[in-house]
Amino acid sequence: MDPTPFPSVNRLIELVRPAPKPRAEVDWPSVQQAIGSVLPVDYRKLIEVTGPIRVGEFLTVFAPGVQNPNIDLLVQVGARLGALQEIKRSWGTRECPYPLWFEPGGLLPWGGSDNGDTLFWLTRGHPDQWTAVVGEARGPGFDEYPIPATEFLVAFLSGGLRSTVMPTDVAEATVTQVDASRSR
Repeated sequence: MDPTPFPSVNRLIELVRPAPKPRAEVDWPSVQQAIGSVLPVDYRKLIEVTGPIRVGEFLTVFAPGVQNPNIDLLVQVGARLGALQEIKRSWGTRECPYPLWFEPGGLLPWGGSDNGDTLFWLTRGHPDQWTAVVGEARGPGFDEYPIPATEFLVAFLSGGLRSTVMPTDVAEATVTQVDASRSR
């Protein structure tokens, strides 16, 4: 596979075990119409090559158009934003101090952890400028990282993240493909 212009994407692809399988093409215009925005290029490139992946045996990156609703990007965007909307309605901004997607600068889910934490894009500026936020599953904690999603994943693998929300001691620095046809 030819390298991409994104060192973080190249590193993640390099770590995928087994080697990336051929994937069905993603209909990005339809996905982006459903989401209401273009998505970051580094994310699209990663998904085109690997599909949904598990990082450090703890984080899962969602992909659009897969059979498993637990890792389908469009299903998870609706489910996770719906849950946060309900929390904001019931408890106000104390429990979620961020706007939610479709609001300007709103949180947009792109992955999750085994603990139920959600990985979000903070949608400020152009999509290629969106940064990573981790939202705590069972509390009001949020950690903001001034880096794109794929750089966040590489930093997670290298132990370079500090978090108040999730453990960052990765037992195994691996990236594996997820069987997108069934629930895990």
